[in-house]
Amino acid sequence: MLPVDAFDVSPEAVTRDLIERVAGRLPGCCGATSETWHRGRLSGRVSSHPDLAELMAVEPSLPDTPMRAAARTLRAVRLDDTLTDMHWRPFSARALDLGVRSLVCVAQAVGDERAMSCTLYSLRPGGLPDHAASHAADLLVEWTTALAQASAFADVQAEARQLSEAIAARELVEQAKGMLMHALGCDADSAYRELAAAAERGQLKLTDVARRMVEHRSAPPGQDSRLRTLRGARIPNQNTG
Repeated sequence: MLPVDAFDVSPEAVTRDLIERVAGRLPGCCGATSETWHRGRLSGRVSSHPDLAELMAVEPSLPDTPMRAAARTLRAVRLDDTLTDMHWRPFSARALDLGVRSLVCVAQAVGDERAMSCTLYSLRPGGLPDHAASHAADLLVEWTTALAQASAFADVQAEARQLSEAIAARELVEQAKGMLMHALGCDADSAYRELAAAAERGQLKLTDVARRMVEHRSAPPGQDSRLRTLRGARIPNQNTG
């Protein structure tokens, strides 16, 4: 079974996987980007291809862009030919340098100050079909759903991680208690009190004391292998060596 952490559910990974799959389903579409906006400024972006990432990297430095206009008006923006476009000339010139000839962008509000947008690109003028805006809008819906699912799965990951850490810590403490019970000839409660007292003396966590005991027992030959946590022994603070 794969560990929970084997699944990348970061927003970037989820978004990239989605836009790569969706872009491939639309005739004439060569790639896609997704953008997040805060108070009209680009706050995040994910691209299906490096050239599109380069295009979006210069977006904040341009006077205006189709994506920014879509996020501002929440209306679909269509640019049919970057070669002849005069409205977003600085953006179109940069897009043309990268081989982009046309695009469609849609956006939706997320709260009062944020928006999300999706942009589909083509290498040909007017290369995107009339229903491209609807396709991009569907992508936005899929995107928000996927992010919500990813967030829920991330919560499960965190809980699983915490549970695993708690089990590992408990096993360490139980192992250290067993070592003390054997060395001191005491019961489990007395062994636990010895661990707690050692932790207090050394200003350490109980699990840190237990870990040091377990590791010390398995020290390589030639090293001092005595249990330094026996009654009256002080465990050195890790910061002081």
